[in-house]
Amino acid sequence: MIKKIISGGQSGADLGGLKAAQLHEIETGGTMPKYWKTEDGPKPEYKELYGLVESEKTGYPFRTLENVINSDATLIVANRVDSIGTALTIKYCKAVNKPYFIYNTSNRIGPVGVMNWIKIHKPETLNVAGNRESKSKGMEFFTKNVVINILEELDGVNIK
Repeated sequence: MIKKIISGGQSGADLGGLKAAQLHEIETGGTMPKYWKTEDGPKPEYKELYGLVESEKTGYPFRTLENVINSDATLIVANRVDSIGTALTIKYCKAVNKPYFIYNTSNRIGPVGVMNWIKIHKPETLNVAGNRESKSKGMEFFTKNVVINILEELDGVNIK
């Protein structure tokens, strides 16, 4: 059962995952870059809103690695699976031997596959990552709905 959802606090997929978790009263958290950096400017309020912490290092790569390490598995929601951030997330998952699933919004590959993946890996802490809003309009809303659907499905599934 998913007990916590974390992300890097970026616009788009990251925020969608955190907002879905809060709607289901699931703990949230994760690591953001130093100075609370997002594409929309600094967001220190995410500490209070989502339980995020500020990284010791600037830039996105270190926080991406921290979130991969601090989770049991990573769900990547993306329509641009070749983006730099998505490629880096996959690289880090492979480097530290953490499972990941790519929910490709472009061709809707994912709904059944993601549930099977969750049942196999049984993550307690799920890292939600993917495309940012400025590069993929509607990504926050889409990811929020994907994660809500996953959590609702899990409510009726015993995955001990």
